[in-house]
Amino acid sequence: MFKNITTILAGAAFGLLSLVACDQALEATDAATRDAEALTRGEARLAACIETQCELLDIDGMRLADYTVINGLTHVKVLMVSRTGLDDLADIADMQQLTELHITDTDITDLTGLQNFPKLKVLHFERMPAGVDISPIGQLARLTELALGNLGEGSNASFIKTLRRLERLKIRWVGVDADLSIFQNHPSLRTIDIYGTLPTDQSALLTMRKLESINFYSNVGSFGYRSNATTLNPDVREELELRGVFELIETMIVC
Repeated sequence: MFKNITTILAGAAFGLLSLVACDQALEATDAATRDAEALTRGEARLAACIETQCELLDIDGMRLADYTVINGLTHVKVLMVSRTGLDDLADIADMQQLTELHITDTDITDLTGLQNFPKLKVLHFERMPAGVDISPIGQLARLTELALGNLGEGSNASFIKTLRRLERLKIRWVGVDADLSIFQNHPSLRTIDIYGTLPTDQSALLTMRKLESINFYSNVGSFGYRSNATTLNPDVREELELRGVFELIETMIVC
């Protein structure tokens, strides 16, 4: 009897291990299939752009076998390479003509290469790898729109004060209070989307002469965002309302 039970248990364990191995094999196959499909789409999009001499190359979520091929496309002014395999700005360093660059959800960890794109007006770099030094963004004096996150402990976005042409900003803090001091006396910001918990001192918001709207988002979910995000202090809200600044408070549920 005991022998039979042992045999049954051993068989069940073997079956379970076989199922796990099967699932892993299927996942690997699915991932390889997705990568191959992304590569096919990316190469086709690139070929079409070369043929039409396009100004906007959008390969978001796609792949290329060699990203340096983009480097020679002098006709491209807007480059969208979010959620791709691009991991080094050196691969596109010759594209000094770029006015817009989207590199969200990539493995880029060195932003010193941004010095090669002095004409940038729009930069989107959200869901960036942890620990990235974002200070080189301060070199982009022509920026009018910036999307940036996730900022955590040790992140320093004080360079935003030096971006004198910046009009639109989306910025996300994770695990720390939002640093509103970066907005002190900013001369050009008109619209701000802020993700994260607001600090008690919100006076810097009152020093922006051209501010027209602020959107607040409270992040709730399984990614470590705080669920107790505060909103504007009543006195700050009242003064902003008197100035005609529009405020939208939303809660974004993150699954």
